[in-house]
Amino acid sequence: MKIVLSLFILLFIVTVHEWGHFIAGRISGVRVYEFAIGFGPKLFSWFKNGTKFTIRLLPLGGFCSFDKDETKNSEKEKQLFEEFDDSKYTALPEASFGKKMFIILNGIIMNFVLAYVLFFFIFTFIGTQSMTVDQIMPNSVAEKVQMMPGDEILKVNDRDVKNINEFTKDKDFLSEDGFKMTIKRNGEIETIDVPSLKEDGSFGVSFKLIKSPAKAFKEAATTIGDMLGKIFGILKKIFVKVDDQMMGIVGFAGFMTKQENINLLMILLLIAGISVSVGAFNLLPIIPLDGGQAVIYIIEKIIGKPISEKARTAISYVGMAFMLYLFVRVTYNDILRLR
Repeated sequence: MKIVLSLFILLFIVTVHEWGHFIAGRISGVRVYEFAIGFGPKLFSWFKNGTKFTIRLLPLGGFCSFDKDETKNSEKEKQLFEEFDDSKYTALPEASFGKKMFIILNGIIMNFVLAYVLFFFIFTFIGTQSMTVDQIMPNSVAEKVQMMPGDEILKVNDRDVKNINEFTKDKDFLSEDGFKMTIKRNGEIETIDVPSLKEDGSFGVSFKLIKSPAKAFKEAATTIGDMLGKIFGILKKIFVKVDDQMMGIVGFAGFMTKQENINLLMILLLIAGISVSVGAFNLLPIIPLDGGQAVIYIIEKIIGKPISEKARTAISYVGMAFMLYLFVRVTYNDILRLR
């Protein structure tokens, strides 16, 4: 059941991404030939407004096709395509630069929109963490340095902290020498010396939650921004080596099976977090990712003509080879985690 749930989460996120391409194509007046949920053999399909919608066997992704490929269509589907009046539509290669960029990037945009909506919903109804201490864990570092409920954490060393992500930045929080923490207690400012947390990385406090739509509106954007910073930090390393923090489909499925209690909040947080990761990954300037195709459009705009088919094919082969390498390495790391 947990494996099925993990596949559903991934399929839902990819479907939202591909729907972003689809709706951008429709808005731009560019013909969309197929919108598919899943990969592999077609289970069933239907035809509407010039687009073939298909459900496919393998629930591991999806695609939005702007290319007319007759080899993939049945005789009945070919007839439906021929009968459809597409005079009001433009083929993607003939679309303007702005429309091409809108279509190729809107999948990424929709991933970020989905994450933002979910984070906003969660922070509005569950609450966002303030920097005011609610509880002190027994035998924790916080207890040893005599933290008290009601203390408001203002700074770590000389760095202002306004949320939990700023509070736990590694460069200060996991320093070998510990750190100084500025707090407000009963209206007065105090400084506390905190020893190194390198052994377990845990300080030992929980923070009070604040339920406020206005705060949730800002915190949702801040959370996505913080996540993107961490994700891009990891992605930069993949051109040298595969970072151990990267996780693929196998790793995610393994993670889900290890969870004892999966509730709605956890599912929403997973969808939001993975959606940000999918959007960020697709920004990489590598074919067949959206970022790679966007770079091609930019180059074509600069040189004033389409890139030759030979050059495009060569770029695609390099990109596919890198993606295959990345898939094998990440999957290998995933399997090692499961042992």
